[in-house]
Amino acid sequence: MRRLIFATLLVLCGGFTAHADTLQSILQSHAEEVAKPSRRGVAVVLDDLVASGLPQATPFLEQWAERNVWQRDDGQFFIVTDEGETLTLQDVDTGDALTGAKDAFRQVRPNGGVRRAIGTALVQFQLSDPDMSRRQAAVDSIARRGTAAQLAPLRASIDGETDPALRGRKEQLANFLAARFSDDTAERVAAIEGLSGDISVETRAVLNQILSTSEGVAVDLPEGNIAALRNATLDP
Repeated sequence: MRRLIFATLLVLCGGFTAHADTLQSILQSHAEEVAKPSRRGVAVVLDDLVASGLPQATPFLEQWAERNVWQRDDGQFFIVTDEGETLTLQDVDTGDALTGAKDAFRQVRPNGGVRRAIGTALVQFQLSDPDMSRRQAAVDSIARRGTAAQLAPLRASIDGETDPALRGRKEQLANFLAARFSDDTAERVAAIEGLSGDISVETRAVLNQILSTSEGVAVDLPEGNIAALRNATLDP
């Protein structure tokens, strides 16, 4: 009897694990946050999607950001590929096509802040995507609007990068981000010094962001050379 109970538990647990590995199951565990996403609530959903490592997560995030995700009356989420009185839909896990009456679905409409958060998470997937064009798109996105949160995933993707030119670009951008955002002062200094021989417009723009200053009025007259003190504040 004990063996029978144990075997039954194994089957049940195994079935639960398999179910939990689907994208739909993750979405259902955060159904309210997916259907009515807020800037704060979406972070939990994105963390779980990134942690899942599911290949379906990348196209889902792309479609979610583009407002092409719809929720059926029973709570299930689908990607809409064609909109009319009858919707053409795609299963988020299998990609299988199906149709459904439009009045049985509700469109998910993330706002601008949520879409930006989705975009940041999407870059993490795209940096190591098997598709070269997706990796390039992620690198281009970082080049346009780099953030501190992108430094770690960018670095993590470098060793596995198979394209020499793209690998070099990733290394350059990692240096840019380290110079601007690293919490390690020595690392920031090393990154800045590493840019010393680069006179490109992009590099100068990075250095200008680092050297930006703000003016203020001191309560007491500082001691020593004021110009030297002001220059010292420019150091990372």
